[in-house]
Amino acid sequence: MGRNTWRYCWIGLLLLCACDRTATYQNTIAFDHCCWPVATVLNFSFQIKDVAQIYDICLLVKNAQDYPYQNLYVTHSLEDDARHVLQQALKNYSLFDVKTGKPLGNGFGNIKKHEFLIVTGYQFSHPGLYTLKLEHFKRTDTLSGLQAVGVKVVPSKHLPQ
Repeated sequence: MGRNTWRYCWIGLLLLCACDRTATYQNTIAFDHCCWPVATVLNFSFQIKDVAQIYDICLLVKNAQDYPYQNLYVTHSLEDDARHVLQQALKNYSLFDVKTGKPLGNGFGNIKKHEFLIVTGYQFSHPGLYTLKLEHFKRTDTLSGLQAVGVKVVPSKHLPQ
């Protein structure tokens, strides 16, 4: 290989590494029988050490094509180690296209994976343990067709909110 070819390979490698947002925390909870009961609150606890860093928190959803709805309503509640609620919101996430019904997300066959931003550009006030609680808000006791739900905390590219 010529000198220029090696130079372009190194530049490409550096760009790939620079774009990687390594997760500070990532965890997924799999559901028995692909069902999320309405009474089940999902708790994700994670340590924050670097309070100078701005973070994004992502919702990870893995659903089957037989999920009976177009969307998923989720309430999140972010709490600190003293159980003070820092942020709470109800959000709507589309799993299927509204017009065509075509499944959104990534994956092959019957299973699709989604990554949605829950919290953007958040700066934690002190180091410690934080918990993100998730609840679904559909009008059914058990939400079927969901294989797993998770949370990922990553360094943000956004300005603090």
